[in-house]
This record gives sequence, C-alpha cells and structure tokens, in this order.
Amino acid sequence: MFPRHGDTVVLCGRISTALKVPDGGTSGHIVTYDGNAASYDQRATNATITNFSRVAGYSSFYIYSKEYVTVKNVKIDWNYTSEMGSSMDNVWGLRIQNSNNIIIDSADISETHNGIAIHDNSYNIRIVKSIINKIAESGIYISRYSSSNHPHDITIGGKYEDGNTVKNCTYKTRWDNNRVGYDIRLGPDVENITISYNHLYSDTEYHGMSAILVHSCQNILIEYNTIHDHQSFNHRPAISVKGEERSALAYNIVIRYNKIYNEKSDSNSYVGTTKAILFSGNWKHAYVYGNYISSCGGGINANFAYWINPPTHSDGVNPGNMHIWSNVIYNTSGTGISIGGAWQGTDLISDVFIVNNTLYRVALSTQSKTGAGISNSLTDTQDYNINIKNNIIMDARIEANDQFTLYSEPSLDRFTENNTYFISNTTYNEKLKSKYSNEEIENPLFLSTNKGALLLSENSPCKDSGLSIVGPTNVPADVVSLAGEINYEDALDPVKTDWTTIPPRVYKLKQSDYGAGWEKGAYVYVTNSSDTRLRMSLSKPLNISVSPVN
Repeated sequence: MFPRHGDTVVLCGRISTALKVPDGGTSGHIVTYDGNAASYDQRATNATITNFSRVAGYSSFYIYSKEYVTVKNVKIDWNYTSEMGSSMDNVWGLRIQNSNNIIIDSADISETHNGIAIHDNSYNIRIVKSIINKIAESGIYISRYSSSNHPHDITIGGKYEDGNTVKNCTYKTRWDNNRVGYDIRLGPDVENITISYNHLYSDTEYHGMSAILVHSCQNILIEYNTIHDHQSFNHRPAISVKGEERSALAYNIVIRYNKIYNEKSDSNSYVGTTKAILFSGNWKHAYVYGNYISSCGGGINANFAYWINPPTHSDGVNPGNMHIWSNVIYNTSGTGISIGGAWQGTDLISDVFIVNNTLYRVALSTQSKTGAGISNSLTDTQDYNINIKNNIIMDARIEANDQFTLYSEPSLDRFTENNTYFISNTTYNEKLKSKYSNEEIENPLFLSTNKGALLLSENSPCKDSGLSIVGPTNVPADVVSLAGEINYEDALDPVKTDWTTIPPRVYKLKQSDYGAGWEKGAYVYVTNSSDTRLRMSLSKPLNISVSPVN
C-alpha cells in the first residue's frame, strides 16, 4: 500500500533490504519517512539500513522522481571500512535523483562508499542536522549524472541550528592515491548551492582528503563553516574552486566567515604547501572575505593552473574579478595571499583586489623567493590590474633566508611606477626587509597576538589611517540574490565575533560607522575591544592583554 499525501511512514529495526521511496506528497501534504520508531512505540527499535541494491539505485535509500518527501532519523551503516576501489562513484548510502522539495533531516550515515548523492534535475533540496562519518569516498556528492539537467537550489545546513557534521571521509591510505574524495563535492554545472554552518574535519590519520570542491559551478555560497585537520595522503586544499575550459567556468562564488585551521602541509600534500582556499582554472566573480585561517600550508591562492585538457591557461578565457578582503591569516607555512599561474598561452588574470586583510606569521617555512605575505608570481608583462590596499602584514618569512612582506616576479616589478599596484597603504613590522621602498614600515601595535588575536590597540597607527574604498562594483545580480549586500566596508566586529564556537559566530561592522576613517586590516577598532566577551582562540576564550605588542 502506497503512503497517502501527508502520511508518516515509520521505519524500525534492522533493515537489510534497500528502500526505494514508493510515493511522495504535495505542497502542504508532505510524506515523511521516519526512522525514530521509539518515538511512536516504545517497544520498537530505531531503523538501521545495512545494505544497498541495484533496485534502490545502488544505494540504501533511493528517492527517484518524487517530490515533497522528508526523510528523518534514518541510520545507514554498511560497516564498510575497506580502502577505496575503482567503482565507488556509483554506490551511495542515500541517493536523490530527479526529485524536488526533499528534506534530509538528522540522518546518520557511516561506513558506506559515498554518503549522500544528489543527481540530475533535483532541486529545492535541504540536508540538515545530519552526521556523515567514515565514508570511503565523498560525504555529499552533487552532480549531473546521466542527463543534460543538473541539480540546483540546494542547501547543506543553512542555519546555525541546522548544520551538518561531515568527518573522516575518503578512506584512503598512503598506498592508494588514484581516487579523490571530498567532504562535500560539487560537480560541473551545479548551481545555486548554499553550504553553511557545517563542521567538516578528520580525526583519523590518513583520512580526510579535502573539505569542499566546487568544480565548474555557478552561484555558490560557502559561509560560517568550521573546517580542520584534513590529513589523508595526497590531501587537497580545504576549499578548492576549479573552472574548466570556455563552456564550464566557475563563477559567482562567495566564500565568507569560515574558520579553517590545521589543514596539513607536509610530504603528503597534493602539491607543495596546501592552501586553505584555492582558485584554479577559469573562474570569475569571486568574493572571499571575513575568513579566519590559521596553521595551514598557505592562505588564499588565485591562479589559472594547468590541470585540464585543453589547458585552462591557453584557451583564451581570462579568469578574474576576484575580491579578497577582511580575512585573518596567521601561522601558515606558505604565502598568506598569492596570485599566480604558469603562463604559456593567451590567458591572463585580471582585476584582483586585496583589501583590508590581516596577515601575521605567514610563509614561515618557504625558502623560495616567491614566498611572502602577499605574493604575485605572474610572469607576463601585461597589466593585470592587481590592487593591494589597507593590509597589515607582520612577521612574514621570519624563518626564511630572505624576508619579503610583498613579493612580485621581476617582470612585474612596477610597484613604484604603475598605479595599478598599491602597497603604500600596507603596514609592515619594522624589523622586516622588503623588495620595495615605498611601503610604510611601522609596528601595527596589536593589542595582543596570542592565539591569533590580531586586534588593534588604541594607539595603533592602523587605526583611522586606511583609505576609504568603494567596492566591489558591478556585483552580479545572482550574487546579491544569493548572499545579500557585498561591500568592502564589511569588517569583523572584534567584540562580538566568536571563532571558538562550531560553527563560528561572526558579526560584522561597517568601516564608515566607526572612527574618523577606515582601519587597516580585518578588524574595526572599537573602544571596548578588550571586552570579556571577546573570544579569539580555537579552543577557549583568550585572556587579552591591554599592553600593545612591541
């Protein structure tokens, strides 16, 4: 008997046969499949699905061509702890295909090949309050699968109380680097996706490939996530955005207010120092702001790397229009913010704006001269319109032979003669050397640097001394619809912002509303910045000193 619209189907006990949803509902009359049997009958045990089948779309729970379905309190556990094989892309714990208005609530999926898959023309999907743990490949995988349609309008988390936990994905050891998995993986042409208020991490050695992959997608919002400790063999950046050739760009990407820390940078890294946030290939309209990055291989990197055939740096498509502001980056082994690419063809990077970031103790173990607080390794001589303003860079490359707060390849050595480049409003520690002669060299007088609490003291030269900047301009309507107002004036509130919580609680202020002018760096100075509500450490509130750091 098929469920009627508005019914709740109660699942109970150990279920060894995979399930294919027989029917859905209508607006206002949702069909619910609930695995919390004990809430209906105290004699019943909650449901656990332990197998998958072809009938259920090579999954344990299959929602195919249905609408208005809620699945909640369902546990899926295959007890699958083997290493990754060659056919796991086609096997899932829970699969949604060609369906709409679906809610996955409080699911518990563990030890499966893949966790949750959303395919084809599926839309208006929400995944909330779920735990996805010990997955052989990817935790949540959203992609076009077998049709010309693609998933869209999907939310993973969405509210502070609705966040998901995805941990220990990519069951991969040092002996198997042929497959790539992610906590959340977005395939080509996916659009209108929100990933917010989630906790993505690994606490198991050699597992945890990467947190989020955005592969040639459009209109993506990644915000208020806590991401840390990805450490598998060949691990990738915590957040990676890739764009393919002409017809498959990554564009309209907003990455804001995420806390990213302890992303490994060692001999197991995929390429050199693993960045916290990486853009590569063909991308446009990227907004990266208000993020807190610490103890990673590097900070934020924008390039057009050679990674696709045809190579993205010779296909005539220019990546660009990237805005990086109000980020805090500290204690990284590689460069804090970098721009680069192995230019060989017709592609250029244009219109990059690096504004009001705070960088402290970055590029610590980099020995090459391209390591710096902010680095530009582009080697072509054309004008890229790269703007650097109002940043604080302190103690960059202090463990390297040559100390550079800001570095650029010789062919682009035009900081003093070309107003495309601005470093005169960037503040450096007075003990550091620099390649250039026209930057300000002075101590920013942080209130404290303990645990990365990079707040300005009242007598800091960075207070009310920055340039007032209008931007970004020409923000696409789709970005505004997805993320709301986008403005360089948005700085971090040093009193209310709390990075100790999971997910983080972040509050913003307007630069123009505090003091006589803009600050330099990511934080706005307020007179009660030593308020006991201030919490900046990764694990516990700081005991903030009121003495400036010399």
